[in-house]
Amino acid sequence: MIRQTLCFVLFALFFDSSAFAWNRIVTLNPMISEWTAEILGKDTALKKIVGASEYSNYPAYLKNVQTVGPYPQVQPEKILSLNPDLVLASSEYNRPDQLEQLKKLKLNVVILPREEFSEMEAWIVKLGKALGEEKNAKVAAQEWKRLLAEVHPAVKKKKVFFQIQFQPLITVGKDSFLNAAFEKAGYENIFHDLPQAYPKVSKEAVLEKRPDEVLIFEMIKNQDDLENVKDTWKKSLVRVFNGDDFARCSLRLLKALKEAVRE
Repeated sequence: MIRQTLCFVLFALFFDSSAFAWNRIVTLNPMISEWTAEILGKDTALKKIVGASEYSNYPAYLKNVQTVGPYPQVQPEKILSLNPDLVLASSEYNRPDQLEQLKKLKLNVVILPREEFSEMEAWIVKLGKALGEEKNAKVAAQEWKRLLAEVHPAVKKKKVFFQIQFQPLITVGKDSFLNAAFEKAGYENIFHDLPQAYPKVSKEAVLEKRPDEVLIFEMIKNQDDLENVKDTWKKSLVRVFNGDDFARCSLRLLKALKEAVRE
């Protein structure tokens, strides 16, 4: 009888994924932080995310998580001190040499692929598998699909210039999820042919292409700054957005994109 009971307990443990759930998670870029919190839910995320890269500021409670440095230059010793049982990193945003260093420290590092706007459902599920939370990840992926379906293209296609930074002037190129997102919304990026994700361009190059609209995703500090920008692009309609809503390929992006098309 004791043997049968013991076998039943071992069987239950083997097939209960929660028995092997990670309890101390460190996330090494803000997008992974945001999606990890989405998949885990607030209560679980508060308990399990023990470290995150700088600018992991959404949901707001992530601001209270111990920082491990900016994602291009994380602090391996700080990460090790948090005694994580799972470290989530990005093949695009985290430095390969630092990830190798973390592996040499015997940390369990899972490197997620670059996010592609058109492949986000699959990306979310991969993150869910890494977390041992496939069921919740599938729910999050379905929410992505639902919100994406609500983004309807603008009635009239518009040529737009994306302003990520004014000095120096930085825009959005072909390799950015923002380019794909706004294409979905019926916008034509005047620099869609540039291969970089966020290339530098000249004011002259922008003016030459005569965009219908200039979409600004940086922080405008005061009215004088805004007037300066508007004066530079005076032949185009200038619209200012909360850049943080568009900074990551997340559910917030789709919600903000839907509202942007309405205006």
